[in-house]
Amino acid sequence: MSSRAQKHTCFLRRYETLEHILGDVEFLAERRSFVTAAKRFGEFRTLLEQHLRDEEDVLLPRFEQYAQDPKATLDSILENRMRVLNSVERVSTSIANAEHPAFCTAMNELDEALEAHRLDEEHIVHPALESVIKNDADWEALCAQTRYGSARAPPPKPS
Repeated sequence: MSSRAQKHTCFLRRYETLEHILGDVEFLAERRSFVTAAKRFGEFRTLLEQHLRDEEDVLLPRFEQYAQDPKATLDSILENRMRVLNSVERVSTSIANAEHPAFCTAMNELDEALEAHRLDEEHIVHPALESVIKNDADWEALCAQTRYGSARAPPPKPS
């Protein structure tokens, strides 16, 4: 794993989990198992919402603090986030209505929106943070502030 990838392990794990869950949802919907797909999609939605809250609470404030032109870039990032959330709604509705063709269309939109969102993080947010967060300990501290926890398993906190 590259040094850069190691720094972002706590963030990358979340994307891998989200992608895995969406794969399950697609598999279930293809077999018209919409009740089970809805349950699995609920798990996806919960995890995605945690991810977005972590961005709002931890990553984006730091990005805004250190980026060269945060306003223009943040507008684009927030627009992509809205695309993701709107696509999540369309997928959820198509599953609830057991409409496979609508599900396929909505999933394609969600896949595109998630990819744009991931690329925003990978090519804009993380590089801006890398310019000021130079060592692994500081990345660990950043990860620890999120719901991801540490990139390494932290010791339990004393009660």
